[in-house]
Amino acid sequence: MGEVKKKISRNPTSDQLNVAIENEKNDVKALSSNEDIRIEIFDFNTGLKQKEWKFKNNQSQFRLDVKGLNKGIYVLKVYKGTYN
Repeated sequence: MGEVKKKISRNPTSDQLNVAIENEKNDVKALSSNEDIRIEIFDFNTGLKQKEWKFKNNQSQFRLDVKGLNKGIYVLKVYKGTYN
């Protein structure tokens, strides 16, 4: 099964995160440009989703606005089509 590998920078941050999708396996790379990329951020302690972003599958770098999130530890999930 495919996996979406990502690189996250500006950690820690208070305003924006930069996410880059890298080293994709061939089955993930082969997805149509019509597939969505969805990025979700969850509070580590509660497991509750805090924010979600959607992008078209025509880019590999994303800038996420995280202003307004409380200080803490978060988990970032990246979905590309049916892969995460």
